[in-house]
Formats: sequence, C-alpha cells, structure tokens
Amino acid sequence: MNMAGKRVGGSFYVQASAIEHGRSLITPKEKERYHKATTFLCQGQFFIGLNPGAIICIEKDKVRFLQMNQRLAHPHIMNSIVVYNNGKTRKGSLNKQIYHRMNTILDPSDPSYRFHCRVAEFEESIGALGPFKIGGKSPSGHLSVWKKQLESKGIHYDLLMLEIEVIR
Repeated sequence: MNMAGKRVGGSFYVQASAIEHGRSLITPKEKERYHKATTFLCQGQFFIGLNPGAIICIEKDKVRFLQMNQRLAHPHIMNSIVVYNNGKTRKGSLNKQIYHRMNTILDPSDPSYRFHCRVAEFEESIGALGPFKIGGKSPSGHLSVWKKQLESKGIHYDLLMLEIEVIR
C-alpha cells in the first residue's frame, strides 16, 4: 500500500486519517507534535482540526490543520487552525494557494485518492507539473503563476480543466 506524505521546503503535508491508521511517512517526532497539537485543539474547542479528512501541515514552529475540498483537482484552503509549539492556537489564513499532487498527501483509503492519482498521472504526462522555465521548476501554488507556467509550455489552463473533468 502507498504511504501518504509530502515534504515541501520545511513543511510536511499529510491527511490526518493516514497518520491515525499508520499509512503515512510521518516521523516519530512529527507524529508526537501532531498528537500534542490535537490535544491543544481539544482544549481550545477547535474541533475542525480533528476531522479525519483534514490535511495536516507540520512546520518547524507550528502544526496547521487545513480543511480543503478534496473533490477539486487543485484544492485550496477553506478553513485553517494553527497550533504553535507552545500550545497557542489561532484561526489560520485562507490564502488561495492551490495544491498539486494531492495523491501524495491523501490517505490511500480516501474516496478522492484514485481521482487525484489519475489527475497527477495525466498532468505529469503532458508536462503540466514541470519542469518550467519561468516561476521555478515546480508548479506554483499560485494559480496565476501556474497558468503562466502552463502557457510557457503551450498548455491552456481551461482546456486542462476540461480534460480533468473527463478523468473524473
């Protein structure tokens, strides 16, 4: 079975259910920080983060609990709770960054996992995930930049989204 987890810079992204069911690439230290953060969430009455579908982002000084619509090919954060290492909690920002290769983050048992595998496979096959000559080698999390990256390779975003609907 595939294991869930994606490292981007100093951050580790994984779906909560993958951690809870032993299907993630999380390190023991990261897992300890995750469990400590969930304890702080319960104390602060932030139950959204305890959703098994939540995406967890573990960073150096905090753990973020992210709610996304995983039915989208490139979801963005709809709700976010941040738990700092000292236990302080706050509502997180709702930036409109999009997420690529969700199949690497999601629990393999998640209902949308297979869809995201097909999306990633298709996008890789046409070069939509890089490498790019503009905006960095990897696909940008900013939709406007990713659209420019795609255009630089002759890929039209609107047509790509139509193809993804066929995959669904």
